[in-house]
Amino acid sequence: MSMTFADQQTLLSVLLGDSNTSTDDAFSLTTRKLFLNRGELHFCKDSKCVREKAAGTISGTQLVFPSGILRPVALIVNGKDIWNDRQTSITEYERWNTSGSAYPAVYITEESGSRYFNFWGSSNGKAYILHYIRKPTVALSSDSDESILQDEFREASVYWAAAELLQQVGKNTIADKYAAKYNKFVRDGEAYGEEIYLNLMFAKPDTNLIDAGDADVVGQGFDFA
Repeated sequence: MSMTFADQQTLLSVLLGDSNTSTDDAFSLTTRKLFLNRGELHFCKDSKCVREKAAGTISGTQLVFPSGILRPVALIVNGKDIWNDRQTSITEYERWNTSGSAYPAVYITEESGSRYFNFWGSSNGKAYILHYIRKPTVALSSDSDESILQDEFREASVYWAAAELLQQVGKNTIADKYAAKYNKFVRDGEAYGEEIYLNLMFAKPDTNLIDAGDADVVGQGFDFA
């Protein structure tokens, strides 16, 4: 019994205390849908509990960000997570650009509106697995549409929308209550994500090179082998 977009709109009407949605009303249907969709995006960003996986083969030295990615969690190339162990910066270009490592280093660029993973080292033809925090890419529109959020978190975007809309008409006290309710959903979402995905942080002392073929002996990361 999942909460549909129609159910979210109904709840929003209850929270606003106003079911009138014509273009002449304070909160038109178009405005409500806009703010509900913005609430979906904000909850994904704030809670970081909606995750996705992409897999494939690297062609050349770049990999375009998937649509709907908020931020990477892990990028596994040649069996090793290079995002958390070999992420570097374009400012280190001279240091890394001659590396022939089987485990490439990775940095981010933005080109013509698209973001890319860029690799130093041997990357072409290697299989990758990318885990990332997801955001909506298609707006909820029809009443039968369903959010990408877990069903138990679908009220969150409604409370966000209600808080924002009521602030605009000066009803700050109730808007603050709805914002607090939204923040409670965010905390629950964060806890859910941590519990489900077991996000553990271990110390990774820089004891040796990840690959003996690398020329630079400083800061190369941790050898899992």
